[in-house]
Amino acid sequence: MSERTDDQTPASTPKRKLDRAVTYPRKRALIACEICRRRKTKCDNVRPTCGGCRDLEIECVYADLKSKHGTYDMASLEILDRINYVARLLENHHDTKQKVTVSNPPPVQERTSQEVDFVPVNQGVDLYLSPQSQPWSERYHGDNPNSQDEAEILLESLEIAGRTPQVSEDILNWPIFGHNFERSGIESLIFNPQNREHARGKSPSFSIVDDQVRSLKPGKRICEEDIPPLIDRFLINVHIKNPVLDASDLIDKARTISENGFSWDATSCLVLVVCALANISSTFSPECVTPQLVNEGDAMNSIEDTPDYATAENYYIAAQKRVALLENSIPATQCYFLTGVEIRMEINLPSSGLAKANYPDVFPSPPTTSSPDSRDPFSSTTIKRRDGVSTGSTRFFEPDIEQIWKYYLSEIAVRQIGNRLMNSFYKTDESAWLSMRLDRMIRVAEEIELQLTQWFENLPTTLLTTAVTSNGEETNNENITKELQYMLHSRLTDFRERIYRPFLYLAIHSPAEDPIQQRLTKYVRRCVDACLAFLMRGTPRHRHHGTWYENRGMFLKSLLLVAAVKSGKVYVPDLWRQGVELCTAGFKFWEHEAPDLGEARKVLEGLIVELDCEEGSYESRGP
Repeated sequence: MSERTDDQTPASTPKRKLDRAVTYPRKRALIACEICRRRKTKCDNVRPTCGGCRDLEIECVYADLKSKHGTYDMASLEILDRINYVARLLENHHDTKQKVTVSNPPPVQERTSQEVDFVPVNQGVDLYLSPQSQPWSERYHGDNPNSQDEAEILLESLEIAGRTPQVSEDILNWPIFGHNFERSGIESLIFNPQNREHARGKSPSFSIVDDQVRSLKPGKRICEEDIPPLIDRFLINVHIKNPVLDASDLIDKARTISENGFSWDATSCLVLVVCALANISSTFSPECVTPQLVNEGDAMNSIEDTPDYATAENYYIAAQKRVALLENSIPATQCYFLTGVEIRMEINLPSSGLAKANYPDVFPSPPTTSSPDSRDPFSSTTIKRRDGVSTGSTRFFEPDIEQIWKYYLSEIAVRQIGNRLMNSFYKTDESAWLSMRLDRMIRVAEEIELQLTQWFENLPTTLLTTAVTSNGEETNNENITKELQYMLHSRLTDFRERIYRPFLYLAIHSPAEDPIQQRLTKYVRRCVDACLAFLMRGTPRHRHHGTWYENRGMFLKSLLLVAAVKSGKVYVPDLWRQGVELCTAGFKFWEHEAPDLGEARKVLEGLIVELDCEEGSYESRGP
């Protein structure tokens, strides 16, 4: 008995300890404020404002204390949150599958060949698609079980296709060009401009002092006294397109540095980047680059057209020396954005996980406008513009933040339409268009075109009209409105071309006698018209955040028109040559800064010569 008791004693002791550990009394969990929950940071639960919100200087909001979830611990709340998220996804998917907004149409096979095989877009259609609405075209799935559901394609989402939607060099790989042009010659110069010197038999220079751009004019030294007017130029010319900075906070930082000088912290780095962008920027002008501007004896280029180019380089090099020293902070993130946004778009990387998140809200909150009396009185300086005219100012310029916010919302909205477009037609290469059902392509294209048109027609009135002062002169805000209008018009034309590019590809690479050509005519014409509209605007002399992309877009549209003319199956108005000439003129203007544009110009000029030779050979043979 004693031995049995001794054997059981050691085993019973840990069992009692285990019971006490498992059955601990659960404490009532504190409820974090809404801001800390969104940021997924620890909340100290101080009322009425927690420590995190107090540091960020934002309003602190607590959830309803009567919520029964308040008695759960953090692990349980996290599990419930994930379950609710999955439930919402399932509900959205169910609604998308089941909701029908129009009556059933007659079967496709019962229609005559003369009828267009899609339902008119204005009959019972939910014009703005969401996870709770079903596009009318979703009712036609076709016979291909592997075809993607249009309802899934057209859902509003921030996630874009995993590949670039046909860059300019991809058009050169179309069979119509016979693979006679090597795309690597252009692509190599995008990331390694020094390759241009290597191709000329010269040793590439990687030294700053040997840079030909900087040797043209040394530029001004970095001076704290120049900061106030440069901040104004940045807010007028740059900030309006990418309002990622708080104007008032930037002014405070600029005042501090102007008084105390630059240091090696994130604030100094940010102000240096801002000053670099300000030096290289200019007020908006719709004037485009003409062949006469770049082909005459005193030809102009983008560097000579920017007096403060070398000065901007001085500020940017100083900022680069500080980027490596940045720690995790909001100013550091802003520095990374302003210096790396272009590089990120040039590299074909997949989107991050943030692109799949619908939380927090997609659209930013409306801005809180400040009264004129609360503006900073620091800027009793003058702004010297590109034309040399000095404008007196007793304050920092504060742009119309409500107008900028409306523009930002418009860009986000059209971005969602663009994502649907890319997910519809550009998830793979152009060979996928050959296997798509034409009726399905038409339905999706018409739907996206409808959404794009509605987006443009419902833009805020202030973005569609420009008011002029009584004396006929435009103020800074009026000039800003003109630039924002220009950007939105460019977006509209570019997206229209992308919508109907697959139809142009089919028309070019299908036999001329194929019956499909007749059905493609209307949509091919829309693509050609969009290309012409984009090209005839010309390349602007004005430098902006999308200058390089605009030139690349001009190249792509020119290649599409040349391919259409070369095929002989598509009607292209004679105006196309003038559009291509404007494109090559723009390349000559900007190629000193972007050598890849110079290589693209040579490719385009070679295609025109080849096309002229083919036309001459055809005419010499006679009928």
